[in-house]
Amino acid sequence: MDKPDYGFWEKQPSYSFLNAAALCCDIDPQDWQMHSVKVKAMLRRLEREVDRDGPDCFGDPSANRVLRHTLIKWAERNGERPPFLFPEARADNQTEWGFTHDTRLLRIVREVIRNEWEGRDPARCPSKESVVEDLMAKHNLSKNEAEAVDLVTRHDSRRRSPTK
Repeated sequence: MDKPDYGFWEKQPSYSFLNAAALCCDIDPQDWQMHSVKVKAMLRRLEREVDRDGPDCFGDPSANRVLRHTLIKWAERNGERPPFLFPEARADNQTEWGFTHDTRLLRIVREVIRNEWEGRDPARCPSKESVVEDLMAKHNLSKNEAEAVDLVTRHDSRRRSPTK
C-alpha cells in the first residue's frame, strides 16, 4: 500500500467524504477497500462530526464534499493530525521515535535502550554504575543526567527498590 500523494491532495480545495476519510487514515483513496473497516469508521465519524450545514460545505447540507479548511478545523478541534492536512505529521518529517520533538537526552535514551537493553536478558544487565560512568564519559553528561537516563531505561525488574 502506498501513502497518498500528499503534493496532489494538498492542492485540492475540497474532497469527497470518502476520499477525506481514507486520507485521514493516511491511506491513498485508491486503496481504501483494502482497509475498508478503518476507512468506513472514519467516514461515519466525519459525516457525524463535520459541520455540513455551514458555509464550509458550500452551503448545501446534501453536498457530499467538504472543503480542506473545514477538515483542518475539524482536525484541530479533535486533536487529530492527518498527514495530508498537516505536513509536520508526515513520517518523513518524524524523528526515529515518531514525534517531531526531540532532544539530546532523548537521543541518548534511545541509544542506551538499543545498546544495553534491546534483545537482552534483564538478569544480565550492566550495573547502574557502569552505565552512569559510560554516559558521563561518552556523552559528557552530568552525574544527575546520566542517572536519570539510566533510571528511565533500566528494566523495571532490575531497579533497586527504595529502602524504607
